[in-house]
Amino acid sequence: MHNHQIVTARKLFHRALRLMPDNNQLYIEFCRLEILYAESMKKLQEPEFDSVDITNVEDKANEEEKAKGSATLEQFISIIEDADTTSKKDSAVDPILRYEIPRIIYRHAIEKKPNDLHIRKQFLWLFEEFKETISLQQLVHDDIQKEISDDPEALIFCMVFPYRNQIIPDSCLEQLQQTLMKNYSPSLFTQILYLCSDRLERDPLVRENLSLYIENLWENVSKVKIRSDYPLSENILFMFAQLFMKTEKPETALAVLKTATELFPDKSETWYQYAYALSLLETDKNKITQLFKTALSRKSVSLALVELFFEHCLSENLTELIFDQYKKILESRSYPKEELQQFTESVLDILLSKGEEQLIRKIYNYTLEYFPANSSYYLKCANYECSAFITQDKLNIRKIFRDAINRYGKTEPGN
Repeated sequence: MHNHQIVTARKLFHRALRLMPDNNQLYIEFCRLEILYAESMKKLQEPEFDSVDITNVEDKANEEEKAKGSATLEQFISIIEDADTTSKKDSAVDPILRYEIPRIIYRHAIEKKPNDLHIRKQFLWLFEEFKETISLQQLVHDDIQKEISDDPEALIFCMVFPYRNQIIPDSCLEQLQQTLMKNYSPSLFTQILYLCSDRLERDPLVRENLSLYIENLWENVSKVKIRSDYPLSENILFMFAQLFMKTEKPETALAVLKTATELFPDKSETWYQYAYALSLLETDKNKITQLFKTALSRKSVSLALVELFFEHCLSENLTELIFDQYKKILESRSYPKEELQQFTESVLDILLSKGEEQLIRKIYNYTLEYFPANSSYYLKCANYECSAFITQDKLNIRKIFRDAINRYGKTEPGN
């Protein structure tokens, strides 16, 4: 990168930051630019740079930065640009090679939002992309620990930081659980469960120990889950269920999902997750059917749950239940038109895969008569009738094409 290019790029970032001073991404990308520029300069002077103690240089830069006090970002960069054109590029004193501009950009960004953990994490993730920015990574970590340590999420972040890109040890997981019990928040809970899942994927041999840890965590949660100051989200319960499945505890997974339906009876996703797991694990088909009937009687019913119910009915020879439920959904007017169109196609695909001839015709005839199906639905119906050689109904085929052309015209794709 030539000198005039970096100067032009800096000016563009200056202009953007004047217009959007609260835009975190601008600071991140500005910082990325300066790191890339510093790395390109280092490559040009690699022999000289290799002989320098990077740690001492960057410690010196930190002290100088504090001495500069409240200098504005533009003032500092102006000084850097002057140095950039006059210095001899000695890596021990050159502010470019010491990553001094990225430091100042980071400082100015967090001054705008001192209690924002997310912006600090964004800078840390950026610094981790580059091998020689270890001191910058440590700077962010130390700042979080000193400046927002009263934030439980920041506290857990600092605990996990030393083990990034590694398998998190049992001792750290125990500390995390203790912190969670004292300083509960759904985001912290989600993070701990994610770490458990990540550890299990990295090292399957820890399944037994991790299973005990997850069970213990669930027991602690179960004791206090009804307290208003300890709210559980359905997503946390879904993550618990997934972990129990991964640790070969299907009965506990089902118990967790059942709890989800009890705590969040009006959330359609909880019923879908429970019904899906039950259909995989439960041998009593009548129990599964009853669960579907209970779930479908709720005010809020997801279309995915209805499709799952239809697949269950087809596998258990309960096809008589399908049409009434299908008709109920289309007549409810509770779903957006686009979602219903996708639903009608998905149901038709399910029926076509099972070859239920009478039900297929009953379903698509009702759909074409009472619902504004799209052209691809007409085409699927026509293709089915054309391929049904034994019971081919030419009059019906002509009617499907005629209705489709009347609705969409001859130029509609698929006609």
